[in-house]
Amino acid sequence: MTIPFVPSGSIIYNKTDGEGWCFSAYCNATCNIEKQSKPCLTTVSPPVSTTIVRTATPASTLSSTPKTETPAIVTTTSPKSTTLVPGCYHFHPPRKNGESWNIGNCTKATCTDGTAILTPKECEPVEPVVCENGQSPIRVYDESGCCFHYECEYCFGPNDTTKEPGEKWESNCQECECPMDSTIPLCKPLECSILPNKTCDKPGQVPVIETVDCCKKVTCVCNVDTCPETKHTCSEGFKPIILTPKGSCCPEYDCRASVPTDKCEECKCSSTVDPETKLHSVECTPMKCDENCQLGSEYEAVPGECCGTCVEKSCVLTLPDNKTQIIEPGQIWTPPDVKCEKYKCEKIEDQLVTVQVKTVCPEFNPENCVPHTEKTEQDGCCKTCTPRNDCKVLKNSTYVEKDGCKSTEPVEINSCDGTCTTSSMYSLQANTMMHACSCCQEMSTSSKQVEMICPDGTKTNYTYTYIETCGCELSECTDNQASKKGARRRRR
Repeated sequence: MTIPFVPSGSIIYNKTDGEGWCFSAYCNATCNIEKQSKPCLTTVSPPVSTTIVRTATPASTLSSTPKTETPAIVTTTSPKSTTLVPGCYHFHPPRKNGESWNIGNCTKATCTDGTAILTPKECEPVEPVVCENGQSPIRVYDESGCCFHYECEYCFGPNDTTKEPGEKWESNCQECECPMDSTIPLCKPLECSILPNKTCDKPGQVPVIETVDCCKKVTCVCNVDTCPETKHTCSEGFKPIILTPKGSCCPEYDCRASVPTDKCEECKCSSTVDPETKLHSVECTPMKCDENCQLGSEYEAVPGECCGTCVEKSCVLTLPDNKTQIIEPGQIWTPPDVKCEKYKCEKIEDQLVTVQVKTVCPEFNPENCVPHTEKTEQDGCCKTCTPRNDCKVLKNSTYVEKDGCKSTEPVEINSCDGTCTTSSMYSLQANTMMHACSCCQEMSTSSKQVEMICPDGTKTNYTYTYIETCGCELSECTDNQASKKGARRRRR
């Protein structure tokens, strides 16, 4: 039997014998026919029918007995019928009708009435490509290996540059060419000329073989060890000097006048000739030193050196209007229009530094001042006055108890309560913070008596101190009474 070409996974036949057995054959993954026989999954038992057939026995001619009927039971069975459940049970694993599964990456199979319907993966339409180099485009598949597109192959030279068919170039000491029918460059070693026998003409030069542009070449290089020995003596008053002319390898010697000089003098050979020695006389002048120093510095000589150096002598303050102010060490300078700023020149680690001191004035409110006591400090920075003290007598009425005895009536016990002036200010003259503190306390008192009754019923008199007036009294400041106010900023 000749079987036509069918794809893998297709059913060739699926039959039943009507007795409950199913026979099938399908094309497996290796394109071979695989046969199976197994009981059908669902069968229906055939119905059984019973037929009663009545037969008559004829009466004897010699007898008058009538004829009788004898029933005969005949059982018949109708042919068995089998109902098949459609499915692709010949696959491993078996597949139900309507079930889909993948065959590889590019094909999807769906079981339909016992037959696997194969559907390839959907791919985007392939665009045609025409290559500029005349080569045929190649297929480039995606990661799944199912879909592809066309790309052109190019021949690449150095630095990923594209080359046209027939183009030639040199790279890595090779001669390369892009062939007309391939994208793989054809390369061969670069041809070099034969090395000549070269000699070097200049003294001290020797031939050396070097690789230049991939080929070996002979060049002449300098080797002072091969220079010829020369004698170099000079007449009295002259000394030899070594010179190497440009383009020469070996040193040359020359005699020049020897001029004894001091290191702090600049000497030259003059045109005046000594009549005795017939030599030119030497003229020397002191070395010129730059004595120009920046503002605030002075030029001072340095022992053992030809020239001195500039030494900083004062501080130079540059103002916002680009004007400068010279401040001597230890001097204090206040800008005319800014009374609360002062500048002082201090020496810090062998360097003069301009230190800026800003005075922060205490809060000033004329309403808290005794009238006509407002004034400005001597330096013109802060305003002060005699403050109005808010220290007053606070009255309180209570019973007095002493040793179990109690006053017969409430007694007025006074106290001092309120605020007094406390200040902290930086003193430029003393170079420290000046603190002033005052305390709200009694200024005048009197003695009063009160009648007291004791638990045993006896009465007695008790004397206590009564505050008449309160006021602010100067007191010694502690660290918690006055806070330091003021800021210092260094300016270089």
